[in-house]
Amino acid sequence: MTPADPLLCLVRHDWDRSSPPAIDREIDWTEVVRRALRHGVAGLLCRSIGTLPRGVVPQDIVDASGAYLETADAQGAALVAQLMDVLDVLAEDDIAGLPFKGATLAAFAHGSATIRPSRDIDILVHKQDMGRAIAALGRLGYRLGESLPPKAMAACYESYGQDIVFADGRAPVEPHCAFTPSTLAVDLDLDGIWQRARPLTVAGRVVQTLSLEDTLLVACLHGSKERWWRLLWVADVAALIHRHPALDWTALMARVQAAGVQRLFLLGVALARDLFHCTIPEAVSHSIDNDECLLRLGQQTKRDLSDEEALPGPPNRLSRYYWQSRERPRDRLRYVWRTLTTPRFHHYAMIRLPDALFAGYILVKVVHDYVLLPLWWLGRGRWRRRPATG
Repeated sequence: MTPADPLLCLVRHDWDRSSPPAIDREIDWTEVVRRALRHGVAGLLCRSIGTLPRGVVPQDIVDASGAYLETADAQGAALVAQLMDVLDVLAEDDIAGLPFKGATLAAFAHGSATIRPSRDIDILVHKQDMGRAIAALGRLGYRLGESLPPKAMAACYESYGQDIVFADGRAPVEPHCAFTPSTLAVDLDLDGIWQRARPLTVAGRVVQTLSLEDTLLVACLHGSKERWWRLLWVADVAALIHRHPALDWTALMARVQAAGVQRLFLLGVALARDLFHCTIPEAVSHSIDNDECLLRLGQQTKRDLSDEEALPGPPNRLSRYYWQSRERPRDRLRYVWRTLTTPRFHHYAMIRLPDALFAGYILVKVVHDYVLLPLWWLGRGRWRRRPATG
């Protein structure tokens, strides 16, 4: 993707009206819409189209855009109502919860809690409240897909940083006690994030959520965790930066440097700058341009955004991308060690060890992942290569 891409120009116009996009009469609108839907920016595209002078965009596209926005608004409103139910049921049990991504990110970045598509509801709770939060959500009909003994569940919360519960007819809810899996070795100052929480009006109701700076940081961490395969995540970052020129960049850069996540953060900022021309402080731009590893990651990410086959692998496997996205050697080593040795849900589920032998799950993971699984794949490959007989 390049900044001249019609989709990028039109999406940028949603929050930056200073330079109306040049609309080529040869634009393949079917392809633009298809890509917008795939990348989660259809709502931003449609809202942008609605602001253009009559006759610039074919009338059938204008009409379809209006219909899409009506549907998206209704779906978004239903999701916001579910979010309020979730916050209320947590409050009944005196459980603090900070919604992030979803409606609050949409309100911060795009000026509407319903314009941004979301498949689930994300809530940050304190780690010690994870079990209580899931129990409270049970009163709304939410249930875990699978469960484990308490010690194994606590270990899963520690490693995944979240859980997910489901209810018929409702969007899933993901209670989080961290923003990334522990295997990525991203250890933020969560106490500071809780202390900096601020009120935000969402659909006429005031809720507590992340501060503006922390919202931008978490948006960049999420995009980097997912390897930025959706344009929506870059658009979130660009819109946040454009709509909030008073961002405290000095404090933000100090936090990311202290946490060792400067490259993860700046990758999102660099993509927003390069694809959407958003303005960032000169010092921040200088940090980007003087990090050759970051620039290589950015170039690869931009190529992947244009390649519909380039979906990322899961973050629980060793990857050159995650290795290169960390600037401190010790964080790279922690990433490798945790990825190689941290048991996952299926390791706890395949065998029940007594609490006294709980550390043995590391051995279960090592034997299963690095001995038995390779042997199984090797045997499966040999079986497939056997000549037919009889």
